[in-house]
Amino acid sequence: CRLLGGGLRLVYVHRAVGHRQSGGTLREATAAVEGLGVSDVTLYRRCPSALPYMQLGAFNTGTPRERVLLRTLLGTGSLSRLASRTARAAARRPRARRWHRLLYDCSYWRGVRRAVPNHDTWQRLTRGPTILMYHACGHPGERASRYLIPGGRFRRQMQWLKWRRYHVLGLDEFLGYHSEHRLPPARSVVITFDDGYADNRAIAYPILRRHGFPATIFVVSGAAGSTNQWDREGELAGRPLSPWSELAEMRREGTIRIGAHTGSHVALPTVGAERLREEVEGSRGELERNLGVPVLTFAYPYGEHDADSREAVERAGYRGACCSHSGVNDPTTNPYLLRRAEVTGSCSLLRFALALEFGATRFRVRPATGPSRYAHTAHTAHTAHTAAPASGPRPNARNDGSPPVMAP
Repeated sequence: CRLLGGGLRLVYVHRAVGHRQSGGTLREATAAVEGLGVSDVTLYRRCPSALPYMQLGAFNTGTPRERVLLRTLLGTGSLSRLASRTARAAARRPRARRWHRLLYDCSYWRGVRRAVPNHDTWQRLTRGPTILMYHACGHPGERASRYLIPGGRFRRQMQWLKWRRYHVLGLDEFLGYHSEHRLPPARSVVITFDDGYADNRAIAYPILRRHGFPATIFVVSGAAGSTNQWDREGELAGRPLSPWSELAEMRREGTIRIGAHTGSHVALPTVGAERLREEVEGSRGELERNLGVPVLTFAYPYGEHDADSREAVERAGYRGACCSHSGVNDPTTNPYLLRRAEVTGSCSLLRFALALEFGATRFRVRPATGPSRYAHTAHTAHTAHTAAPASGPRPNARNDGSPPVMAP
């Protein structure tokens, strides 16, 4: 904490290997890990800025299956049975690591739960916000598709949020919690739309206003008032986009915030440095000139990004950016790689409820090879595989920062 307060940066060297000799019995080892969970809660109280570097802020990093198993074990108190299974697996080396990691995580979080002051804090730590991603809303008679959700289905989803008493936050409000190292309310949801279609104003906006839900629309600034020209053969090709007057009206009435989605909806990793700067900085400037308000959030077109594009977004002064990785957003999530759950037009209410819980509507998960949530700690990240700095020698903590990627 003192080093961070003095302005130093922590950099994780992904090829470094540490070894720790553990003595004593398995019971003594699990007790030591529980103590680590207790001490991390104490450290967070004393130094909130340490949260992004601790396992304490990474409950949702694993796959949905792993999180369900961890919650079940914590809820049933089956740690002794898990410990005995780990001891048996130690004789079969290929399986030992998996059980050891699960035992480690379960012991750590049992210590955390013992140390947190109340149930609300526990829920805030273990149920991070889900950011929903929409595109277009269909008029009566339009067929649902991946990027086109019928207006009636969208209305029922918003009614579900209201009925289930989810906390619907604005994206800027969530980023405020994140930058100040505060824990958002449990069961928080953020609503976003990509591209800025005219039907967002005609269909989605009245529903959001009726419920008092904030939302962010990421606008392709060079196409406002025109049509979708980048999706030439796709399902949204030629679809009308909101003009400046409608964007300003929604922004003025307070429910809608506007974010940038580049000037021409180009995949940023495919362009040169000068075009990259124009798309990122120029889009923000054009939006601010036409709307008269600060634009502080960004979404990568097609969800594609690399180290250069992320650095350009941060350098342009945005507070955060959304990608298309699936998952829940923990305090350790990189604010320039915010995860989102894509809500398709055929998404049932059951799948919608699962998306709120797990940050995804599809659950075949493969390991991610994308950038870490900690790429932002080194402002001149050199590779797309920089991993998270550890808060200590924790070889089994799932704290590598790679968000789960949903297989198609």
